[in-house]
Formats: sequence, structure tokens, C-alpha cells
Amino acid sequence: MTDTLRAALRARSNAHAPTVAGFEALTGHAWHQPTPARLAAGRAVSVVIPARNVAYCLAHVLDALAKQDTEGPVEVIVVDDASTDATADIAAAHPAVDTLVRLPHPMGAAVARNLGTRLASADTVVYADADMVLPPHVLADFAARAADNLVLVGFRHNVPFTPGSDGMAAVPTGNPQLAADHRVT
Repeated sequence: MTDTLRAALRARSNAHAPTVAGFEALTGHAWHQPTPARLAAGRAVSVVIPARNVAYCLAHVLDALAKQDTEGPVEVIVVDDASTDATADIAAAHPAVDTLVRLPHPMGAAVARNLGTRLASADTVVYADADMVLPPHVLADFAARAADNLVLVGFRHNVPFTPGSDGMAAVPTGNPQLAADHRVT
């Protein structure tokens, strides 16, 4: 870290209240409510998914990305970390995937994220795990709130793996309460 960046970070407040108030005043929309698609109009998002041996759930994750309720462009990049199952085949066949890269040997999620970030074309990059089924408003949430001076941290409500009748992951229904997770603020 350079001295200039260090000084800037020390001088900068970490208070989020002005950001929330500014967003709400500008959009007329509450920060903790799912974002209407229109607020993301024209705001592109690249979604980077590192994936390794997630054939059991990847199709559900990609289906959820395909159903995102946003008016902004969405790019989906899957970086397969040398899976030994059908992960790469599922990603290659899914219409939501714009870019698939297969690493020649396992290099880890950090390398996969870094490579996906390098390939991303949007200014806003959302990182999603290959077992994260996103509610339909999430990409609009990130697109509408993104700014050059912010790092937005999402939330994750873990649910136990439950196989469906076909042995694949059964996707729970219902949306999480955004305000219930302290990391959203």
C-alpha cells in the first residue's frame, strides 16, 4: 500500500449512513428493500463464479442468474478450477454463461476470481460462489448501489444441502431479509 493510499484510507470515514441517505434521496427507494429493475437500467454487472466440482448445484445457480430482474446488462463468467465432474459441461451448455474458462489444474478460488475479474467487461464485478442461488433482485441491488468509492458486501444465508428427487440440490423458496444481516450495513 502506498503512503498516499494509506493516508487517504486513514482520513476517510467508514460511516455508511451518508451513503444510504444519498441513495434513498436520489432514488426514492429504501436501502434495505429489493431494488426495482428500472434502478439498474444501463448499469452493467459482471458476475464472476469460481467453480470446482459443483455439478450437483451449478445449474440452479446459473438458472437464478438468468432470471435476475434487472434492466442492466449482465455478463456471467465461470472459471472452472479443473473440476473432475461435469461442472465445465454444465457451464458450457448454460445460456446464462458468457465466458467459461477451464484451468488446467487446481489453482484455488482466489486465482479463479482474479482471472474472472481480468476477463470482466463491466465496471461493477459481483463475486458469487458456485453454490449461491441469488434472489431475483440481487444484481439490480448491486448495480443500483455501485459507486467508485464503495465496496459493497453482500450477505449469505446458509441452508443445508437437501437433495431433490433427482439427487440434485433442492432450492429453498423465499427471499432472505436484507436488514437481518449486519454485513449489509
